[in-house]
Amino acid sequence: MRLDVHDSFGTNYSPSLNVSYAMTDEITVKAGIARAFKAPTVYQLNPLYAWSTRGRGCPTGFPGPCDVFGNPDLEPEHSLNMEVGVAYANDDGWQASLTYFHNEFDNRIEAVYVDDPSYPGSLFRWGNSGSATVRGLEGNLVVPLHETVSWSTNFTAMLESREHEYDQPLSLIPDYTINSSLRWEAMENLGLTLSGTYYGEIQPRTVDHNNDPIPEEEQIGRDPYGVVSFALDYQINDNARLTAGVNNLFHTQLYRTGEGANTFNEPGRSFYVGLTGSF
Repeated sequence: MRLDVHDSFGTNYSPSLNVSYAMTDEITVKAGIARAFKAPTVYQLNPLYAWSTRGRGCPTGFPGPCDVFGNPDLEPEHSLNMEVGVAYANDDGWQASLTYFHNEFDNRIEAVYVDDPSYPGSLFRWGNSGSATVRGLEGNLVVPLHETVSWSTNFTAMLESREHEYDQPLSLIPDYTINSSLRWEAMENLGLTLSGTYYGEIQPRTVDHNNDPIPEEEQIGRDPYGVVSFALDYQINDNARLTAGVNNLFHTQLYRTGEGANTFNEPGRSFYVGLTGSF
């Protein structure tokens, strides 16, 4: 149970209940339900505060610059989150799980367009846009291939990710995401990891925040694509650890297709080195 006491929205309870049952030594079923409360921030409530962007933070279909003003009449956002799943684990290191999740959002807080022809650019005000549903499946698999080699994979598959008011997809959520990695403990103090992530298609919005149709050539979605990375970690001594790697090994690149917040870049190959000390 969580208790929030807010100056503007009073007392709010966020109860949660989670249960699990071990059917056997290796199989466990679990379920949970929780209610969440999210109050607007001080900035979102302040009508004299404006958040500005030259274009890259503007919603789809709106040219920059954009200004987002606070709204003292905002209501808090509520959600109901439910999940049920089953997990398997044995003494040999095999692990597997599958979970169904279902989240209902009400009074979602987002930037709402204000129609003001005299305003230079696009004007928005924080508002409550209604309800949305996010539901899908999450899975995980760990396979010990050898004493020093293990393979792990997890995925998220969206069954529904839509706002109800205009029946539109929520932005930047792919249909599915798969992460897989192969790890080799090459030496007692050296580990090598080859990993890959594959993103499914992102569905574009077909109407803007005023329910006006977006021309097909301006509808911004994204095709599926994958990224492969490599990393190593070396334990120098009890107090120092070295890490290094290459992100996006094959230099997969996506370029921004618009100036809105619903577009993005995949920057290509990058390298990193890190040293961690503990005392």
